[in-house]
Amino acid sequence: MIHCSGKASGDEGEKMTVAEIVRQYEAQLGRDSPSSVRSFHAVGLALAEAFGDRDHLDVAPTEIKALLSRVGATWSKRTQYMWLCWARAAWYFPERWLGAPMEPRNPFRANGLKHSIARPRRKARAYVPPQKIDLLIGAARTTRARLLLRVLQQSAIRVSELVGIEARDVQDAVAGAEDGRRLVLRRPKSGQEEEAVALPRALGLALRAYIRTQRLSPGDRVFPVTTEAVRALVRSCGRRVGLTLTPHDLRRAWASAKDRAGVPIGLIQATLRHESQETTKSYIAPAGFAELLEIMEGETSEQQGEEEGGNQE
Repeated sequence: MIHCSGKASGDEGEKMTVAEIVRQYEAQLGRDSPSSVRSFHAVGLALAEAFGDRDHLDVAPTEIKALLSRVGATWSKRTQYMWLCWARAAWYFPERWLGAPMEPRNPFRANGLKHSIARPRRKARAYVPPQKIDLLIGAARTTRARLLLRVLQQSAIRVSELVGIEARDVQDAVAGAEDGRRLVLRRPKSGQEEEAVALPRALGLALRAYIRTQRLSPGDRVFPVTTEAVRALVRSCGRRVGLTLTPHDLRRAWASAKDRAGVPIGLIQATLRHESQETTKSYIAPAGFAELLEIMEGETSEQQGEEEGGNQE
């Protein structure tokens, strides 16, 4: 089997077959999340059976679209869209995880394929105020767990990005680095080589202090855990304070809190690193009845204060 190395072989780069991509991608998922392997497995089998030994760059968008339409004819739109997302992740795997150069021939760069199945409307999620998130973080039983939850929520990064952070990625945490409020994400979901995230001052100081206390080398992972372990941590801490949450809910809670604080949607989008502002808007929880009551109570209190002040005059 020929592996993708990003090097040229004659006039063309070394090919990587669909079957090889499926095998390696499933192995990569298995290192972090057994549940993701279970979700991807059926998709991978279908792709390998349909396109097997073919170079993944030689498969046309219409062929992938036809396969997904055929196998998912009787499925819900949500399941069809999930299969499209898994197939897209597999095709981008050589670029995002194996260091292959960006390839314009990648069939998922064709808009007709990317948008062949409409994204299902997201379920509206209840607003989780910052006070409840603070309770969840406080419910963690170790210093490392509390810091992990703080980084996940206050930096608004994804769990897959969190588990890959190395000491050198927290700027100014190791000799020679600069800017202690910058967190570098290597190979983020966007497909870029790296992205930078701004950190709150207190969080940047806490991360740097933790790295130095633990005597981590530049290449050591700050949180050497799997994505599944992070999900379990969020679930268990949530249960202790009466919440049912996933790690991604902390990202949504951050966006909703900033929106309610009056932060412009463009700045929230930039922090979440979304391509589309519509995606960012979908992260913001609609106002619940309890919030509306608080607003009305606040207005009533202000009016009463004004009336009392007028009477005294």
